Amino acid sequence: EKALKKLHKHIKKNDGDVQAKYNYAYMHHQLGNIKTAIQCYTEVAELSKNQWKSRQNLALIYLDTKQYSKALKFINEVLLIKENYQPALRDKALILFQLNQLDEALIKIKESIKLNNKDYIAYNTMGLILLRMLKKDEARKIFIEAIKINKDYAPSFSNLGRCYEMLNMPEESLKCFEQAIVIDPNSFIVLNNLAGYYLDKGLYKKGLQLYQKANSINALDLTVLANIAGSYFYLDNYELSIKYIKQCLKKDPQNDEFKKLYSLILFKVGEYEQAWSYHEGRLRLSTYFYNEDSQKIKKFLTHNKELLPENKILIIKEQGIGDEILFSSIYPELLNNFKNVKIESDPKLIPLFKKSMSMSNNNIFYPLGSFSNSEEKLKKFDRVLYAGSLGKKFRLKNSDFSSKPYLNTEDDEIKRIENELNNIDHNYKIGISWKSFRKKKSIGLIKSMELNDFQSLINLPKFTFINLQYGDIKKEILEFNKNNNKIHTIESVDMYDDLIALAALLKNLNLFISTSNTTAHLAGALGVETWLIKPKNHASFFYWNQVSDRTPWYGSIKLYDGNKNTDKILEDIKIDLLKKFNLK
Repeated sequence: EKALKKLHKHIKKNDGDVQAKYNYAYMHHQLGNIKTAIQCYTEVAELSKNQWKSRQNLALIYLDTKQYSKALKFINEVLLIKENYQPALRDKALILFQLNQLDEALIKIKESIKLNNKDYIAYNTMGLILLRMLKKDEARKIFIEAIKINKDYAPSFSNLGRCYEMLNMPEESLKCFEQAIVIDPNSFIVLNNLAGYYLDKGLYKKGLQLYQKANSINALDLTVLANIAGSYFYLDNYELSIKYIKQCLKKDPQNDEFKKLYSLILFKVGEYEQAWSYHEGRLRLSTYFYNEDSQKIKKFLTHNKELLPENKILIIKEQGIGDEILFSSIYPELLNNFKNVKIESDPKLIPLFKKSMSMSNNNIFYPLGSFSNSEEKLKKFDRVLYAGSLGKKFRLKNSDFSSKPYLNTEDDEIKRIENELNNIDHNYKIGISWKSFRKKKSIGLIKSMELNDFQSLINLPKFTFINLQYGDIKKEILEFNKNNNKIHTIESVDMYDDLIALAALLKNLNLFISTSNTTAHLAGALGVETWLIKPKNHASFFYWNQVSDRTPWYGSIKLYDGNKNTDKILEDIKIDLLKKFNLK
């Protein structure tokens, strides 16, 4: 403080002393007086066109405070003064990464590393860029290279842990996070990442404790605060989750990740109209537009414009067949209200849609990409929307949902499969599906169960269990049936590609028991009585994550709480099964 005062007096007498002014700014910077530091660095930059240090420090301040456009301006000025200055090239790459200008960021970080191939911070930045580009294996190699150069740099271990998460290698991920914590036990970023690992495992209280510790270290970081909101949401504490996510949105109202979380909370508490407005934020997330074709669509979207009767409308399927089935519940209302509509769908669903929603004009359903792969064709539509954006027009309150089935299948197929099932025996026919296949392995596992978990049900008399699980599960069924169990597979039904036949099989069941997967959506849309075991809260989509044991989306589906112990869930189902069929 004495030095500052002395320097301040000197500057008053020597207003043109650039070095003294820089030192004064630097001292305020080190003391955390950021506002004063910015003011003083700016004065220095204005006094001297060649004073690059003040510009670099301004760039770093703006980078740290997430004012990335300002940071880019000053780092460019540094590079005009000191062309090919390696640390500035590295910083520019990080700023471009934060601005999501990934191709240019990758070029700059490679230039930086070429000038100094021992800069572990540059390697760490390169790994981050590659990770966001979804070049996960390349990113892994780069993070490992950074660690080889410096084994005491916690961010490289932490980011390698995130990379292993994305590569579906949770054990390796945990090792990296734990090593990062050993190196830097007070890094809020590392604590945040480790908390995310435990959240992914369904250990919400442990994750929350780590997020709270991270928040105590850096109370200004909104990502940590949003993660605290998410943890309370998964713990069913809606009051606190809303409190924290509102704080985040107040400080950063344009953050689409925050909007997405808030929409999930609002959906669960039944505030649909408000939820849909925040749900639209998903369309601005980089994860939503995952390839070149979807990027092409982005600029033609009109989800914020009102649908008018005279509009020529294109609806594009949501990601995943399950979500497409769910939102197709809105199609009958859409087609009744608007006459000039084209809908792009998964080709496997088109026969079902045509059978179920027959209109005088049958030219409604087209394979995905029929229009959206061409900019010229997209220009011919007045409105272009993803199917999930229809909810904000047609599903604003609970009474807007219909409990009636909206899909049906071929009568001849239903009869054919009925005969096949009768040839097995005359027991009650119970369909069963136990797996969900997801790109993120940890989520897929959380949403799935083991076939052996159902053994106490399958051995009950009076019931015949029918396999409705798609995927490569033949070996699993063979092993299961060796142990005096019996689960039947109807070989004539292709459960992955022939949804007409799968729907006919579902229609012949007395009951369907399933985890969260595409077949469960199809059963609900057909009106087949279904008992669905919800995933744990963090892996549960908004349509399953309900306060009660019912979802407004499907009148025939009853929900069982997946947060319970597996044995307890199956015991509850067993009791209900015997009660439903009046058996002891």
